[in-house]
Amino acid sequence: MGIACCLDSAIAALGLICLMGLVSPSFAETQSLQPVWSEPIRSESDFSCLQARIGLEQTSVLNGTNIITATLFLRNCSDVNVPTVIAWHEHHLSFQIVDAAGKDVDDVRSTPPYNGFSVPAVALILPAGGEISFPISSVGAGVGKDKAGHLEFGPDNVFGFQTSDRELYLRAVLEIPKGRNRRPDDLQEWRGRIVIPKVQVPLKPDK
Repeated sequence: MGIACCLDSAIAALGLICLMGLVSPSFAETQSLQPVWSEPIRSESDFSCLQARIGLEQTSVLNGTNIITATLFLRNCSDVNVPTVIAWHEHHLSFQIVDAAGKDVDDVRSTPPYNGFSVPAVALILPAGGEISFPISSVGAGVGKDKAGHLEFGPDNVFGFQTSDRELYLRAVLEIPKGRNRRPDDLQEWRGRIVIPKVQVPLKPDK
């Protein structure tokens, strides 16, 4: 009975230590890769308000290289109880890879032969307080062999990561210019500029 009691106490103590993050550093690692919402940005043309964030994850392996997929999350944060329209086009996003200090890292950008396609413009409608998410990365460029990672957003934004010896981040800006005409319906149409918080690029450890 005494041995069993001591064993139960030891297991409970170990569980407490794990919850405190003293045994498993991977939890902190996972948290550091989680995307963070941008500041709420009100539209330049009406009362609509939008937040954005980007998530990155390794989803497949091609030619020995981990393919990284990017997902865009949008949130209608307006205090007006009406839907918000976003005139979406992939060209409204710009991208840059930076280091931990926020300095641009240009040696990961490349211009390989591209055989992808462009997604046409579309109107996204977010209900009041609603969120939407969808993949924004593409596939169409050549992928190097046995690299630490590959991420692309069309022919002008192809990023190839040779090694994982640097801590790198994706920085993005969403910018939709102000339109000339108001919508004929009662929906608000968000237009403005959001600097999306940087998110760490998940790279495969070097062998």
